[in-house]
Amino acid sequence: MTLSLKNTWLVGLGMLALVACKGETKPVESDTETETTQAQDLPEGTVLLVEGLPITAEEVDRWLPIYSMLEPAKSEHAIRRYIITNYNLPVTVGAVADPEARARARARLQLTLDALNRGEEAPIEGPQVQRIHDTFKSEMGLDRWGMAKMNPTGEWSEVFETLGGFTAVRLVGAPDQWLPNSAITVEHITVDYIPASDSREFVTEALKAVDIQVIDPEWERYIPLLYLHNSKLPQ
Repeated sequence: MTLSLKNTWLVGLGMLALVACKGETKPVESDTETETTQAQDLPEGTVLLVEGLPITAEEVDRWLPIYSMLEPAKSEHAIRRYIITNYNLPVTVGAVADPEARARARARLQLTLDALNRGEEAPIEGPQVQRIHDTFKSEMGLDRWGMAKMNPTGEWSEVFETLGGFTAVRLVGAPDQWLPNSAITVEHITVDYIPASDSREFVTEALKAVDIQVIDPEWERYIPLLYLHNSKLPQ
């Protein structure tokens, strides 16, 4: 199964590279036509596109309280840039690898989460609840650690995307004074659509080929120049 999944995302990476190389062969659209299409199709607050997938300002800024707690001396500009490069871009790049597997992963997770929220056991054939007691510098990761902090104790979070997968968390226990090095206890359910052992390798390579478009010019300053150099910006 792992080999099959790995082959799938490698094909996805190849397709990204092919699109990037052949971008010039696409029919030329006028600036007005392109802007009108984007305005009609994009979610409100879209600031970036990664291979056509939107990243909104809300999706970035929801993490500001968590990252600001870890780096209190940094400016909002620096923190927002860090969130985009370390969370939003990697997660969105992973999302373009295999849309069908991604959709199946989210659906499987949602079925289990719905059952748990009804007070039922997790379906035997679905993803199971796992428990972790640690800091974010562990398999828990900063995304689960941070979502647990932002969510009421004992309640399941919404489904959210992590690198190459989907997850939901429930905070079980935390110290009264929550610090950046705090060990907490969470339960989570997770379904990967890119093998966890390969996801970082995929993202590293894919970022060299993907098309990152800046929709809101104010947000171009948050994108590393290397990524913009390797991407096609709106004219």
